Amino acid sequence: MYYILYAGRYSACFFSVLLEERRSDFLAMQLHHVSTATLVLVSYEVGFLNIGTVVMLLLDVADPPLHVAKIFLYLR
Repeated sequence: MYYILYAGRYSACFFSVLLEERRSDFLAMQLHHVSTATLVLVSYEVGFLNIGTVVMLLLDVADPPLHVAKIFLYLR
């Protein structure tokens, strides 16, 4: 269940970036969302649940500092 929710979250983020104002990191963000959703879905389909869980943990830990850094960059 958490795999489907996680893939749905990154898929929604993919579409929300399309609706936002285009920034300089647009392509990087789209690549990030597509690759993350793909990694999670493929690991689920193949049965490598441990690998998918590690991907989820690594990327979720990195998200808050990344978002804070982007906020300060855009406020500059």
